Amino acid sequence: MRFRVVPFYLATHGLTWLFLVPFALLQWSIHDFPRNILFFLGGLGPLVATFLFVRATRDRAYIRDYWHRILSFRRFSAAWWLVILLLP
Repeated sequence: MRFRVVPFYLATHGLTWLFLVPFALLQWSIHDFPRNILFFLGGLGPLVATFLFVRATRDRAYIRDYWHRILSFRRFSAAWWLVILLLP
């Protein structure tokens, strides 16, 4: 199946703003405990949209390969892991 950019763009922004609209309309602070969870979930909008679109547009073999590539720690050499883990 073909991946379409416009629906992905709309889903990404829709999922993000679904959680961020209360902050804009009610002028909430991101430093209040229960409200900052919604702010965090709003930041996950693009990630969730990506997972949903991959699931909807690809077959099982591709999805299995996709998750394997995401969760594979061998994609980076030991030198890069040192850089990632030691730099702030």
